[in-house]
Amino acid sequence: MVESEPCYKQIGKNYYYDVNARPLGAGNFGKVYKGHSLKDNEEKVAIKVISQAILVQYKDYIEIFLREIEVLRKIKGKRLLEFKEVLRSPNNIYIVVAFCNGGSLEAKLDQNGGKLSEAESLKILKQVAEAFNELESLELKNSKGEKLVVMHRDIKPANILFHNGEICLADFGFAKLVDEATKDFKSNNTILGTPIYMPPQILKEEKYSSKCDVWSMGVVFYEMLHGNIPFSAPSDYGRLALMKKSSLDLAEGLRKETKDLITKMLKYEEEERISWKEILTHPALIRKKSTIRIIEVVESS
Repeated sequence: MVESEPCYKQIGKNYYYDVNARPLGAGNFGKVYKGHSLKDNEEKVAIKVISQAILVQYKDYIEIFLREIEVLRKIKGKRLLEFKEVLRSPNNIYIVVAFCNGGSLEAKLDQNGGKLSEAESLKILKQVAEAFNELESLELKNSKGEKLVVMHRDIKPANILFHNGEICLADFGFAKLVDEATKDFKSNNTILGTPIYMPPQILKEEKYSSKCDVWSMGVVFYEMLHGNIPFSAPSDYGRLALMKKSSLDLAEGLRKETKDLITKMLKYEEEERISWKEILTHPALIRKKSTIRIIEVVESS
């Protein structure tokens, strides 16, 4: 295959990318390209390009997203992909974020036959839980000065990136900002995200809470361990029927603590589902300290 000649396009005053390059990734809302910053010594960035066709189809959503840019700009943390800027032209919206050098969990799964070891899967889950706890600790506020909490609403392998070996939670394009006071209550439903990772509450077009992300990560966790997704069916109706049975086919070789954690993340009813803070303190993620016997050696004189 003959590679196309580079064709660089400048975005605003500070960024550019090669429009002929192979995208870093692609989704329903556009393609992501590796770009460079003109103001920071050619620092690498990632640029998501959302086309005019998408802007027309999701006009109301895009307008809401643009109004929330100033809040999304404050989403920063060790395990949170840094949001840099959003630029708009007559034909596109360009979302500029930090560049991650290790690719996505989706690519990692592809490279490893679709699944990972139990130890590595637990490590990734722990880091994702840490990312959500970082989100909750941020001082994000609405126009009234009330604290806001972020729901991601599109957790999937493609949105879990790696940088220097550590995970970085990406793509807050479907994020929903809710008041701190109501974060554990039901929120008006909007059907956004990737169906196979959606919790039953969203699939049923019911109201849902911040635990929607716990369910989605539970599906990802299962996928890392088994090489396939739970509740696999050709339709949303079929998936819902399987979800309601609450019967998970778990690999025999998994530790009982790991099985317990998956089960609690994929509880059908939100009230029974584990929280991010509870995930971090779950026995599956806490290593037992080995008992070390200290033997004192007395040298004979």
